Amino acid sequence: MRRNNGGSDSSYAPIVPIVAANVTRTPNAEFLATPDNIAASEAVCKLPEVAAAVCSKFMAPVIEAMKAAPSGSYVLPTGAPRIEVEVPHRVLASPRRVAVMIDRSCGSSCEEFVLVVRQSFKVKTFGRPTAGSLDYSNLRPHDLPAGKRRIFYATSRSLRLPSNPIDASGIGPDQLLPIPESEAAFAAEVETVRGVLEGRDPFR
Repeated sequence: MRRNNGGSDSSYAPIVPIVAANVTRTPNAEFLATPDNIAASEAVCKLPEVAAAVCSKFMAPVIEAMKAAPSGSYVLPTGAPRIEVEVPHRVLASPRRVAVMIDRSCGSSCEEFVLVVRQSFKVKTFGRPTAGSLDYSNLRPHDLPAGKRRIFYATSRSLRLPSNPIDASGIGPDQLLPIPESEAAFAAEVETVRGVLEGRDPFR
């Protein structure tokens, strides 16, 4: 997951059952209900870079909840619990051990993935702290008046807050690796971590 700046949480869904070994608990996010946020949420699924069908399925309960709420209030998507609890239907015998490599470029949905899979007894994380760009998320585009710039602003906040913030420092790895001094050293980290998984001493 190094150099992965996120995207959509749905992108990693097929991977989770492969590494699942126990119950996982994921706090949901609540959305700020305002007319502008409703309009932006309705428009985001029309962007050419967005998968419209997946986006519409996700956004429908968000928009429904925001429209029903007083402006300026935070709301959960319609039907969403405060904490998602997932129990694996089946625990695979293989892989027995999984390494997830992270660094400062892992942000947003990449960090959400790390928070989910690191709850598995099979998974250990290696590398450096992540970006810390997850507490406030679900970005929406807004074109500035001159028409020359587009900014993206957050419309939701995680229910991890205030007790367990991520943005202040990122997600720390289970095993810290030094910052690579070159591209060759960056690539060599894979062999270092593979050695740990295979019970070899990669530093010898």
